Amino acid sequence: MKFSAYSILLLCGDIAGALASSLPRTADPPKNWAVTLFDAFDSIDVVGPLNPLWYLSLSRQLNLALIAPSNSPVWVRPADPSQNKFNSSFWFSVNPTHTYDNPPEDIEVLLVPGGFGAMMNENKEVVEFVKKTYPSLKYLITVCTGSGIAARAGVLDGKRATTNKRAWKTVTAMGPDVKWVSPARWTRDGNIWTSSGVTAGLDLIFAFIEEVYGPKNATETQNTIEFNRVGDACDDQFAEKAKVPPSGDCHQSMTIQEDQQLGLSEYWDSHYAASNGDEPTHEWLRSFTHLLPFLQKNILDQSGRTATNNPKILHLGSGDSVVPAELAERGYQKQLCVDFSPVVVDMMTERHKDIPGIEWSRLDLRDMPSVPSESIDVAFDKSTLDAMIYGSPWSPPDDVRENTSRYLKEVHRVLKADGVLLCISFRQPHFMKLLLNPDNIFEMEIEVLGDGGGFGYYGYVIKKAK
Repeated sequence: MKFSAYSILLLCGDIAGALASSLPRTADPPKNWAVTLFDAFDSIDVVGPLNPLWYLSLSRQLNLALIAPSNSPVWVRPADPSQNKFNSSFWFSVNPTHTYDNPPEDIEVLLVPGGFGAMMNENKEVVEFVKKTYPSLKYLITVCTGSGIAARAGVLDGKRATTNKRAWKTVTAMGPDVKWVSPARWTRDGNIWTSSGVTAGLDLIFAFIEEVYGPKNATETQNTIEFNRVGDACDDQFAEKAKVPPSGDCHQSMTIQEDQQLGLSEYWDSHYAASNGDEPTHEWLRSFTHLLPFLQKNILDQSGRTATNNPKILHLGSGDSVVPAELAERGYQKQLCVDFSPVVVDMMTERHKDIPGIEWSRLDLRDMPSVPSESIDVAFDKSTLDAMIYGSPWSPPDDVRENTSRYLKEVHRVLKADGVLLCISFRQPHFMKLLLNPDNIFEMEIEVLGDGGGFGYYGYVIKKAK
């Protein structure tokens, strides 16, 4: 059977109409999308990412071109007949709208799917098209083994990228100069986004929508299609299952300029202003459930820090995290959440106004005069320090050293003599040790955290030096 570009996506009753009226518009997002098609592409690599975008197109203009070698239907059946050992006919075809020789002139985002066809040497037309088109694109997105096509086109050279872990050896051999990353659910390097296998394309596209079209658009569309996304680019259990050795760092996918933005209150004001005030925009790094064993060991079940002891907990750069509310449910009634974004402080004060024992305050973590010295039992940093760091991990810029030193010395000031700083970070310990202990004022222990096959991250248990 054959499908047109329109009929390949499904409309669920009146949901689309409601969605169209609920999503806000953002300024200057890309509107002209294109997909490269070739025989034996993986259907989910295409339909998966396009489905959320289809719903998004009901609230803003989005245009789609399906580009193929010719105007003939493109089939998802195996390109090699030997792969069809049981003589199945369980496939469909898609009618392209354009050819590689006559594509639209205004493509802004190009999506390259994977599949068996992506690894065929015969796909030289696709490779050449990607190579020719990339310089004029705003964004290039590859799904699954589609990164192999981009690698053969040379556009991934020197860039971080990932691919389907079961095809790791085959695809990575196509790009010896690519900085292949594993584990990684998806990666971003500049304007190039790449995902792991098949369904990872959905997680990538929601991260893309969140960044490019706004967090509320991502949340509304995700809820409409009832999709429980993987929100952490490094949460990749399939790397271990496929026995792919670790390589690269999927968290290092931002430019230095973009990393610097994370240290500005204006960036976070804009980020939270675009969010839905009733729902978290994103639980940074790891969810409360992932962190619970670490928190149980160091707070909930730790002598002197149980809810019965009623310790004073300081959340550093709390954002819109659910951790304070989760701890409140477990009986912790003395929590101070500080952040330098007035937008998120106001939002969280309103969101949790009915929860006793949590206070939100706008403060610069490097200077917290309203927090008395030696008043805090537990200080909690979940990737806040990560956001203050950019540039070379071997030789951090002077302002990074100064800002992190001021921050940690201020935390040292407010901690009680037996207090503890719990710091969650994705950064490697041998780099973090350079910054975490200015003037040897702390003693620390490091716990390697993870969830059985996902990306490794670290829990730093830091106490005042004796």
